[in-house]
Amino acid sequence: MHACSKTISLLFAAVFLYTIASAQQSSLLWKVSGKGLSSPSYLFGTIHMICKDDLRLTPAVTTALQATNTLCLEIDITDPETPRKMKELLLMPEDYSFKSLFDSTSFAELEDYFTNVLHINIEKVDRAKPMLVTSILLRKALPCDQPVSPETELADIAQSQQKKIAALETREQQVQLFDSIPDKTEAAMILSMVRDLKNNGREFHDLVQAYRSQDLDKIYQLTTTAPDLKDYQHLLLFNRNQAWIPKITSMSAQGPVFYAVGAAHLAGAQGLIALLKKQGFVVEPLR
Repeated sequence: MHACSKTISLLFAAVFLYTIASAQQSSLLWKVSGKGLSSPSYLFGTIHMICKDDLRLTPAVTTALQATNTLCLEIDITDPETPRKMKELLLMPEDYSFKSLFDSTSFAELEDYFTNVLHINIEKVDRAKPMLVTSILLRKALPCDQPVSPETELADIAQSQQKKIAALETREQQVQLFDSIPDKTEAAMILSMVRDLKNNGREFHDLVQAYRSQDLDKIYQLTTTAPDLKDYQHLLLFNRNQAWIPKITSMSAQGPVFYAVGAAHLAGAQGLIALLKKQGFVVEPLR
């Protein structure tokens, strides 16, 4: 897989990871306390699409969720309007053509993969934004017929416990982020994904394995070494992290919250863990 495709997988469907703590402290689940909080909140890194057998919501995760009043996701996937609205947001006007993003040779390669592997007529996605096409390919990257979303699993638990559901951004904001990336750039990422999937998706497999083992050092390395990410790190990760910190601070002050976001948002010097520590919170890994 082209390195940038790893980034999309973790950020969309991504990813996206934090290494300020030592490798021995690697965890997807972090407790946020101090700074006057009456009860701790929790920060959990997700991968947005994974095989059910690889999804491990550990007792520590379910216990932390149980101890909170609110589940906060990137967007509110429990809103019944979300599927319809996302479909609308991911379709382009009538005069748009996905095919026009490729030269004839590259499109023929893509069309062959859709026809013979995905068994999808590529004309059906000709008005789709590249973000939607990427999501289709990500499903194929996983070695299972029915991938699941950790966010959906957590939302089901939260709703069964009658917890509030909150969101850090709107559907429109999230789609606009990917709209900010030139379509030609996303098209190149899609072609790279297809070529890697033809070779068994080795690098995506490595990413999933790192997630399963909660190896944040490895996930961070796999994500940030993507050469095409350098132009979009601030757009897709750092700016969003900065925008989320005031919301996390405010919501946590009103009661304990379980935040579940793409794992890449936890990572690095500009990740949520580092930013929360700079705000004076105590942030500790849990396993």
